[in-house]
Amino acid sequence: AQASIRPPGGVFGAPVDLMADQANATADSTAVAVADDGAVVVAWQQYGQGIQVAERPSGGSFGAPIEPTGSESGYWPVVGVAPDGTTTVAWTGSSGGQGGIFATTQQPGGEFPAASRVARTEDPRESEMAVAGDGRITIVWPEWVTGGDPDYGYYHDTILKMVSWIPGQAKTVKRLGWAGGWNFGGASVSGSADGSTTVVWPDRYGRDAGVQASAWTPGGEFSDPVRISTDLPDMVNVATGPDGNAVAAWIAYRQSSVVVGTSSTVPAYCGRSTMSLGKVRRNPRNGTAWMSVKLGSRGKVSTLRSPWIKPTTTRARKAGTYHVKVVPKGPARRLLKRTGWAEVKVGFRFDPVAVPCQNAKAFEEIVLVRHNRRSR
Repeated sequence: AQASIRPPGGVFGAPVDLMADQANATADSTAVAVADDGAVVVAWQQYGQGIQVAERPSGGSFGAPIEPTGSESGYWPVVGVAPDGTTTVAWTGSSGGQGGIFATTQQPGGEFPAASRVARTEDPRESEMAVAGDGRITIVWPEWVTGGDPDYGYYHDTILKMVSWIPGQAKTVKRLGWAGGWNFGGASVSGSADGSTTVVWPDRYGRDAGVQASAWTPGGEFSDPVRISTDLPDMVNVATGPDGNAVAAWIAYRQSSVVVGTSSTVPAYCGRSTMSLGKVRRNPRNGTAWMSVKLGSRGKVSTLRSPWIKPTTTRARKAGTYHVKVVPKGPARRLLKRTGWAEVKVGFRFDPVAVPCQNAKAFEEIVLVRHNRRSR
């Protein structure tokens, strides 16, 4: 196993060997985490020796790797660091003939204690870990299960599970859903600096099939699952920002296509949701006009309610320039018939497609002209 460090604004340095050069030694399944102060923790599986962990203090060098007690049969390690520097290493393994997820948590300046089983499993696969700002540790993993009976045949399937806890407090173990076969990806988890944790997973069975999501808020509990997509999902991933906003992405299988789907709690980008008024084009034959309106994004632009102007709406499928019709009514229409012209104040409103974005309004004084036919 090797590591390379890149300082802020710099380049990656020369690779550093984390394990001694041994004949016929093999390693697999690396995991890495970085603390707020720049300290680094790397874990990997070394065949014949279990889980190995190497730490690098901020501004220092990697020390010799250590093997957490109880990790001899471990594989697929994951690692996370809390804001206070508390480090947790977890892995998939077995003890006493029973599979499980095992973990050990090291306090700042201390050593890793003997590992303990944090969840019992039947046949777990590669897991994923996140540590939130409140120190909450959450691990998700797929589990290979066998069902059926000798008369009707056996089947193999994948269920998704999670375990979540704050060191020293009770653990929450949940079954998330069915992944629908080992060919499909498992759950994903992300912890945020505000103390929230978001879990997303693919559920491929039942009327609620699709991408499911659940979130933990500090002082509360994991919310009931929310379906954020009804497509047949695979390879689900989630990431969160320091304010708790989350973005999920996945592969979606449809009848005749494969697409990449995404869903977000991040407020939509509204900087382009603008409207500016341009030139007026008049139609003297019927007294109407067209206002040129430049829009910065998709949406719809409408004339505001007025005793002088009929309401009209123009839909914009993309950013660009559109022409909004101005049609007189009531006193404006009568004035046009009598004098051949009328000056009206017209209000325009742009409603962007992005729901969180505010609408934009603008007003323009427009002179309408009509060439009245003279009776013989």
